[in-house]
Amino acid sequence: MNNLVAKLPEEIVGSMREIIFVAVVLLLAAGASYLVGRMVQWLAVRLQAPKLTLRPLVVTGRFIVLLIVISTIVDHFFAVDFFALMGGMLALVAIGFFAVWSTLSNVLCALFLLTVRPFHVGDELELVPDPLRGRVVDLNLFFTTLQADDGRLVQVPNNLFFQRVVVRRCADTSVPLSERFTRVSGIKAPEIAAGTPPEGKP
Repeated sequence: MNNLVAKLPEEIVGSMREIIFVAVVLLLAAGASYLVGRMVQWLAVRLQAPKLTLRPLVVTGRFIVLLIVISTIVDHFFAVDFFALMGGMLALVAIGFFAVWSTLSNVLCALFLLTVRPFHVGDELELVPDPLRGRVVDLNLFFTTLQADDGRLVQVPNNLFFQRVVVRRCADTSVPLSERFTRVSGIKAPEIAAGTPPEGKP
């Protein structure tokens, strides 16, 4: 086999090596992308959350894999430090990231609430020293919905539960947060679940 390769023109041998290199990189990238999907599926089962809810994690993970593949190929063929080039671009992205951090922190805190489970749907919560008090009726990526004693629905940002002292009064019957977790906040569903009829009905 070595003799056969030695007889081939140097251009063909070089091309074969480059093709094998690219094939190995793409194969490893496909394996890494598959592992990202499997890990997110495991996390969804662990958190008892809908798979679509954690879809952004899959997209982010596979995007990182794609960046690594591009950087490896560009550096190999063009001797360009791809990550140095990306560093300047990421600096601009970081500025925008901090601008929307308050929104992204709510998403992260929603995952923490599903993991730690400090309260359940049906429990009564009071955030001290804020005058926020009510029964938990719903949770989504951005807000936890509380129903006050007068029937009003109060949507509390998820990150607020990690910035305030929370007084919890456990309900006799409660439901885990994961069973009420939705991607889009619904108002009618919490009202009906809380026993308050929709407007216009007795």
